Amino acid sequence: MYYMKIGSDIMKEKNNRGFSLVELLATVVILGILSAVAIVGVNSIIKSAEKKHYDTQKNTMKMAAQSYVQDNRNSLPKTIGSSTEITLKTLQDKKYVDEIKNRQGATCDATKSYVKIFKYSKDGYNYTSYLVCPGMTEEEDESQNSGPTIK
Repeated sequence: MYYMKIGSDIMKEKNNRGFSLVELLATVVILGILSAVAIVGVNSIIKSAEKKHYDTQKNTMKMAAQSYVQDNRNSLPKTIGSSTEITLKTLQDKKYVDEIKNRQGATCDATKSYVKIFKYSKDGYNYTSYLVCPGMTEEEDESQNSGPTIK
């Protein structure tokens, strides 16, 4: 503390070096709001990346199955309305695709993952991939079951 002489009066000047409780509270509230917005944004980016990862893996399986049936025409469904399944294990054993892994690096289940080939016309086929990986969320499981509905 120091004193200033103003005219003939001596006044005591306060030394304000700290923050008031209101200033600290406002700062904490603002930081909380910013961190909440950041967490939501980062979480949506992560979910989007996971969805793209699994979509890419399913497309890889489809392309491998298409290559497989070009070499093995007898594995295609014979009649319109019928379907055939080619497991990921078959595609791996025949060297059409390598191991497919989830985002954490764990290997997906090759016996439960498959590509379903549906014959919808004389020369028309639809390929739908079904991927089973450890840690795959229910949303990703449901999104891959959105194949064609035929009545």
